[in-house]
Amino acid sequence: MFKFFILRSALLAMLAVASPLLVNNANAMVSAEFSGAWFDPSHDGEGFILEVLDNQNVVLYWFTYDGEGNQRWIGGVGQIDGDMITFPTVRQARGARFGDAFDPDDIVRTEVGTVTFTFSSCAAGTVNYTIDGVAGMQVLRRLTEIAGHDCSGLKRRSSVLLSGISGSWFLPSRNGEGFVVELIAPGTLGIFWFTFDADGEQAWYSGIGTIVDGKVEFQQVVAPRGASFGADFDPADVERVAWGQISFELSCNSIDYSYNSPVSGNGSGSVVRLTQIDNTQCSDEPVLATQLDAMINTQVNAQNFELGASYAVESLISGAQWEGVAGTASAGGPVLSGQHAFVTNSVGTFYTAALVWRLVEQGELSLDATLDTYLPINSITGLVVFDGVDRTTEITVSNLLGHRSGLPRLLQPPVAGAAALIDQIQADPNRVRLPVELINYARTSLAAHSRPGTDLVFSELNYVLLAEVIESVTGEGLEQSFKRLISQPAGMTATWSLGRESVPAGVLLAASQIGDLDVSQFPAFRSLGAGSDWATTKADLGRFMRALFSGDLFASPGTLAQLVSPDSNFLGIVDIGLGGMTRSDDCGLPEASLQGFIGDGAFAIYIPQRQAYLYGFAIRADYFGIGYLSDVLEATFSSGACRDAGSWSSAESPEMAGFSSAGLAEVGAFLQNTDASALMVIADGKAVYEYGLIGRRYLAHSIRKSFASALFGVEVTNGTINLDASMSDLGIDDVTPLSTLERTATVRHLLQSRSGIYLPAAGSDNNFGDGSLPPRGSAVPGGAFFYNNWDFNTAGAIYEQATGSSIFDRFISDIAIRIGMDDIRRQDQFYLYERLASRYPAYGFTVTARDMARFGQLFLQQGSWNGEQIIEPNWVSESIQTYSLTGDQSRPGFGYMNWSTVDNNRYMATGRGGHKILVLPDQNMVIVIRVDTYNEGTIVTDEAFFEVVDMILNARQ
Repeated sequence: MFKFFILRSALLAMLAVASPLLVNNANAMVSAEFSGAWFDPSHDGEGFILEVLDNQNVVLYWFTYDGEGNQRWIGGVGQIDGDMITFPTVRQARGARFGDAFDPDDIVRTEVGTVTFTFSSCAAGTVNYTIDGVAGMQVLRRLTEIAGHDCSGLKRRSSVLLSGISGSWFLPSRNGEGFVVELIAPGTLGIFWFTFDADGEQAWYSGIGTIVDGKVEFQQVVAPRGASFGADFDPADVERVAWGQISFELSCNSIDYSYNSPVSGNGSGSVVRLTQIDNTQCSDEPVLATQLDAMINTQVNAQNFELGASYAVESLISGAQWEGVAGTASAGGPVLSGQHAFVTNSVGTFYTAALVWRLVEQGELSLDATLDTYLPINSITGLVVFDGVDRTTEITVSNLLGHRSGLPRLLQPPVAGAAALIDQIQADPNRVRLPVELINYARTSLAAHSRPGTDLVFSELNYVLLAEVIESVTGEGLEQSFKRLISQPAGMTATWSLGRESVPAGVLLAASQIGDLDVSQFPAFRSLGAGSDWATTKADLGRFMRALFSGDLFASPGTLAQLVSPDSNFLGIVDIGLGGMTRSDDCGLPEASLQGFIGDGAFAIYIPQRQAYLYGFAIRADYFGIGYLSDVLEATFSSGACRDAGSWSSAESPEMAGFSSAGLAEVGAFLQNTDASALMVIADGKAVYEYGLIGRRYLAHSIRKSFASALFGVEVTNGTINLDASMSDLGIDDVTPLSTLERTATVRHLLQSRSGIYLPAAGSDNNFGDGSLPPRGSAVPGGAFFYNNWDFNTAGAIYEQATGSSIFDRFISDIAIRIGMDDIRRQDQFYLYERLASRYPAYGFTVTARDMARFGQLFLQQGSWNGEQIIEPNWVSESIQTYSLTGDQSRPGFGYMNWSTVDNNRYMATGRGGHKILVLPDQNMVIVIRVDTYNEGTIVTDEAFFEVVDMILNARQ
């Protein structure tokens, strides 16, 4: 077959007298997707290369032979006309000699005829030609596509890696020969070398190689010869003669090459770009690989443990392939390698979900069928008792897939008098619990969360029951169904069910660390994931993702769409579908959607807009994979938007703003040794210093309370809310009924966290009678300060009750838009319900550092923005007053859901892990710090933050 790797070099020399470049035809059917190799199957051994350029001109290379079996190449520049490309003049070149004897002045270019292509589709067409006065025609089929141009009709422009490497390359001093380079698959490069032999006759050599760290070795370069041109062509005459080897070292602006041939000798050189395919751009893969390698090493080292991580990036547009491995496979164990498999933990549910959807497509399962359709009613009765009614038979297959079943979590605190499952496991970690045991434990010892079909609650039982359903309808074990319908079609060779199957030969199982415990070694922990207790290698995870998102696993594209289509939001981080997830990323890739799954210490993501796969594992399973994924995204795709000040007006220089550049550089050096992800300094209304990912959205944690406090100020001023209204006046009660004394607490008490109501609350560590809440009735309303989520959550509910609006909608309309927040989106804000604890949800905000800085600046300006009074000055003053002394040196006072100093010289909003908005009125300054608390355990302590603050103040001249 005609081997496509495209070395088209001679374009500038060969076409030096070509007609002027032609204008763009906006109505052309032919587009960049037609670039690539074409051939007539009856002429296997010769073929055509087309390059559609950004000005819509088309470059042609025809690799063929003369009448005596010698190599011949013909080229030209053509015009697009609808479904046609016309080359009014094509030329050939002769005369120069290969190697050191090459002289461009020796080249003689001759017009040899005309060529016209007509296409019936992006995969088929005809070519009519007149060459040397003889007419001919061939029926064409596509042989290759250029990575990123898949005939979908969609134009894509990629800014990553080597996506734009495809095109013609030449050395100006050797004008008349050169290379055609085509990225034909991820990491796979094809070349043709247009040149001459020692006698000045045309020669062309072709090869295929794999890109590794920006280098390519073409080990089997061939020089086809022997066939005749035109009607006398016989593919049986083609002899593919071994020529030698060629090496490339790639960058976007030049390619260094060397060759070793027993036919032509040795040599080397460097070529520069001559042409580029339309809708491609290029940035260097070696640079990216270095960044990603540094990222994964930093990531592992930053957690102060040697336990490893293993990630991969594949971009079908760019052809990039990167794999990174760092750290060890277990505590004190061997170095992590590609042979290691990982316990998939929650990402394994993505495997099981794909299996469910295969069965749905085959008609063996129905999404709307209730659980009792497939399982005996007596085996599930009593699992979801809500409001005194057994709702278990309302659970559908789709409820299980999307975690809306209402089922309890297996490790949640049990009902009174029952033994906690976690205690049972720790007492006997080697005991495997069968699904029936887990189901019975849930029925007798756990309380359901909600009615089926309502709240999103991740429960291991959802996939325990899905596994039971799968085995019921297939009549075979889960592992057999998975192998038959998923792993074999996807080509997965090293994925197995823990406890059901043995470890595949040659595969090593890495640790899955939660705290100090390696759960991969304790069957009791693994059995909790029945239905999702898979182990897999990173390579198999990649095979699964490619099969899934290429459409190989499902008969209908609609199936995949339903699997990942958003149904509900989880903590402002991802949208949950029926088995999969979708995340709309921010600054790293703002126009793209991330589809797949993000779980405990792992992620498996496909980005349709980039045709890219990102997947991998961290052995620390208690680290949420979104933090790792964000790092990979930033390194791979970001153009700097994550670090940009946005619409803030920036100081011309630190010195112009009254700061020392050297002093601020010391701040950055200090932050590099902390878990800080971003820091922003605003002085005199201008951005003076930025560190890290100030454009990335992170959970605000308790800074949400300061946002709510500002909203209360608007409504108190308007008279909509009365701070002295009591819980009794407002009809406030809860799962645990309020006492008569508690009902006298007022809205003001809630804002001050002095209600004296010590009840469980959503999003709180003070639930379930663990002793961290003061005894009920131990303080009268207003009598004592205790930082309690019940007060803040209930205040949010009161606000919504009074305004008839969502707290998120009002924050965006009443504050965010009016002060010019760049990045806030309604879709990132969320309610967290824990209905067993309380009626009132926590209201979570997800915000960037540069938007938080605007909120701090609003308070610094006494509620005024561009001449408009957003919040009344008296509320700003009232909300930052010290109503309670906390005994905490770093935040000694508390106002209305804001922290203050006793003299109000500074005040701040603060959130878990070290998120802070610090306002310094005497300095006319706002400082914001963010922490990637998606990764469990990351923190910037108060001591470290205020050391940074001192460094910033010392840098002010």
